[in-house]
Amino acid sequence: MPLGRDDRFWQQALHQPDLPTRLLALRVLASQRQAQTLIDLANPQLGYPLIWALVQCDCPQLLAQGPPDGPARAARFLCLRRRHRQNWVKRANLQRCLSAIAQTAHPLRALACTVRLLELHKEKAIPGLLQWIQRDQHADLCAWALGQLGLVTPLIHAFVGATPRARYSLAMALWYLGPAGAQAIPALIEDGGSASLAALLAMQERASPALIAARKTPVWLDEQAVEQLALLAFDLDPRLRHYAAEALCGYGPAAQRALPILRQMLRSNDYTAAQALTGQTPPTDLVQELRGFEERNLPRVQDL
Repeated sequence: MPLGRDDRFWQQALHQPDLPTRLLALRVLASQRQAQTLIDLANPQLGYPLIWALVQCDCPQLLAQGPPDGPARAARFLCLRRRHRQNWVKRANLQRCLSAIAQTAHPLRALACTVRLLELHKEKAIPGLLQWIQRDQHADLCAWALGQLGLVTPLIHAFVGATPRARYSLAMALWYLGPAGAQAIPALIEDGGSASLAALLAMQERASPALIAARKTPVWLDEQAVEQLALLAFDLDPRLRHYAAEALCGYGPAAQRALPILRQMLRSNDYTAAQALTGQTPPTDLVQELRGFEERNLPRVQDL
């Protein structure tokens, strides 16, 4: 099971209201090259993260479907461009490239102009892209472009004094980078918004210690993270037990190791564990344990 959940969970997660889980589902399905599943099930409103996921599938023949301005067509363009780089004879200057993006209303043309900007000017495009993010102009496209450039330091500096909407876009730029953006972990932890939490989850085990220290979820569950959370799971402080149960319900290569800990918490009638798991989507193996907890404790609640 990928990261402790079955394929059906990840397909349904494409529609979860929780942004970190929704974006992680894109990464999981992209890693399995499930382009058809993404085309059929993912909401086109996911925008550039969906386009990015389809590009990772690298199936340009399959992507030649859908509306001309849809994510599949945009992903096909990027796949083909990656295979056949443009040999630029006439090189437009930086300002002209930026103006071309600003002046077009067609999404695919805007993407093509942005690709030209990145190919011709690379990191010199960063100030202009950051300025547009601060103005909330083409912010989603700019976040994607900054993610392709892969430079983390300018993104960290841009967090200082940025508006909430701008911080959202900057965090999304770091989401595309995944573990390569780990230098930005302190800025993302301090922000704590949904996009920042999604970016931290995408950084996998690089971000887990900082997330646990800050008592934030979801946490990427590697061996070390599970060991840290196991210590909190049986602490005398109910707030720490509540956090540990919620975090142990996360995703990662060691997610199966978290299940015995959660079972033990429920079997010891730990109300904090049950409360933490309420409203979440726990692993299938844990559902029966939750029902057992409710059956054991419902008479006590009714007697109060």
